[in-house]
Amino acid sequence: MLSPGFITCTFTLGAMAATVVVLVAAGPVMNAMVSFIEILPLSFGTTFVWQLVASVFALALAVGGGGAMLSVRTHLAK
Repeated sequence: MLSPGFITCTFTLGAMAATVVVLVAAGPVMNAMVSFIEILPLSFGTTFVWQLVASVFALALAVGGGGAMLSVRTHLAK
């Protein structure tokens, strides 16, 4: 049987490795994204930003609410 310390250590090392990969890749990926977005005929005004924030928030509420509802239904079914 595996000890809890071994399992915790594995997840911690995985999280640290993922963080390092993101930090190393963030600069080049961001530069590529910015150069690509500059050629698109889009305007990123305040209206667009607020619509994007509202859309992401609504999607997060829907996914969270759906997950909570599924979890409660599963719990009550037992």
